[in-house]
Amino acid sequence: MRERQNTRSSLFLIELILAILFFSLASAVCIQVFVKAHFMSQSAKELTLGSSYASSAAEVLAHTDGSYEAVKALLPEAMETDGIIYLCYDQNGETCAQKDAAYYLYIEQTASTHSREARIDFTNFDGDSLYHLSIKIPIARKAGTA
Repeated sequence: MRERQNTRSSLFLIELILAILFFSLASAVCIQVFVKAHFMSQSAKELTLGSSYASSAAEVLAHTDGSYEAVKALLPEAMETDGIIYLCYDQNGETCAQKDAAYYLYIEQTASTHSREARIDFTNFDGDSLYHLSIKIPIARKAGTA
């Protein structure tokens, strides 16, 4: 009679161990899915920020002469170093001081006789490019010139 009770309790113990193992494996898979979803969400957020700010900078360049003073009039947070205009953004995408920056927007321009070209890069703190936009803006000729 005692052997039969031992068999039942050991069978119950094996069943319990298998159930715990199954739920452990299922929770490990779920955690991996949640971590991957978090990284994809962060990447999408950075891409959205980059495209939005790069488009805004392109609009500013298209409606000004592209000089630092003209850009600064529309984007007061803009700074310039060696002819490259840049803006700093914090983790939430708000403009901030350079020491608090998590993202940077760089605007580098070249001019020819008939057009201005600009390369706009949105990068993270490490300098990895998250979004890139190249634009070409025609220079309007003045009336009476050939």
